[in-house]
Amino acid sequence: MSYHFVLEAKFLIEQHLKYIGKENYIQMQDASYSRRKILKFIWELFAQSSDIILSFGKPLDVLGNFVDEEGRSYDRRGREVQIEDYFVSDGRVKADLQRESEYTRILADRIVDRYHKENIVLSSHLVAFAVFNLLRHKNAKLDLFGLLRLPPEDYEFSFAEVVETVRQLREQLLAMEKAGKIKLNEELYWEVPRLIRNGIGHLGRYHSQKPLKITKDDKIISEDFKVLFFYHNRLENYQLDQLIQWKSPVPVLEKETT
Repeated sequence: MSYHFVLEAKFLIEQHLKYIGKENYIQMQDASYSRRKILKFIWELFAQSSDIILSFGKPLDVLGNFVDEEGRSYDRRGREVQIEDYFVSDGRVKADLQRESEYTRILADRIVDRYHKENIVLSSHLVAFAVFNLLRHKNAKLDLFGLLRLPPEDYEFSFAEVVETVRQLREQLLAMEKAGKIKLNEELYWEVPRLIRNGIGHLGRYHSQKPLKITKDDKIISEDFKVLFFYHNRLENYQLDQLIQWKSPVPVLEKETT
């Protein structure tokens, strides 16, 4: 299942960061739950809608082999196999804890591999990944928890630099889709500026503090880096960030304060 938003995103990312960060994670005070914002959230929840995309992967048996319409299993070389043969000892099918544990590990690895290939990338996933990596690039000396402690109100990103980052990432995703390593939703083929606006529009629809939004002067900002990080994670394990070609050191763009 792929979707643009997760209602419990803020809670989920807080729990994840507490788990991986322990003493390095300091929970920031959340001032987002004012009565006005709660009412606004409820209004937006019932006034708008968002897509949920289902991807039906190839059927697998209990060992991770592909299965055809007749229920026949085939190994990685395309040879038909009899599953019961894998569970036979001394001429009969019987339990073997050590053997089944190894089969479980093989199946788990296979499921993860197929999840990566059957995953459908949405515009919101790509834009969140691009902007969070821009933030990371501009603050290269900070670790994850240092990044998440930065004040979002001090940062903005030009539309042009987001376009360039998304363009590069999309080129990589198109190549991956051609190689059967991932799937892309239809908006990934749009013109990049339209793709970005679509992704940001979906991404901030149900959150009182927007992971991303576009200002009147066409700058892109975030009101919550932790939630932005949550959505960025949908593409985290494809090593796409290592393929971005930063043309020159990008200076930190901070909003002017008065």
